[in-house]
Amino acid sequence: MRRALRHRLVRRILPDIYAESARKSELVVALTRLAQARRAAGTALIERALARGELNANIDVKIALDMIPSALYWRIIVTNRSMSKAQIE
Repeated sequence: MRRALRHRLVRRILPDIYAESARKSELVVALTRLAQARRAAGTALIERALARGELNANIDVKIALDMIPSALYWRIIVTNRSMSKAQIE
């Protein structure tokens, strides 16, 4: 995700894509499909970490799935600052 958000074209158009999706365009369908696929993959990743005991068993998976990309999005897109791999880890 860091790599995608650092791409100069993505950084320019992503805010516009989300603004357009708020207008209830057909773009919403495509974004919803993409989000569902990404969240399914993220859920599987978190469930594997839970099974290994790497995460607290009380974690709210849905909130975790919101928080993981939101920190990257905020830092890279909204504030226009970089985030290193070390910072992510």
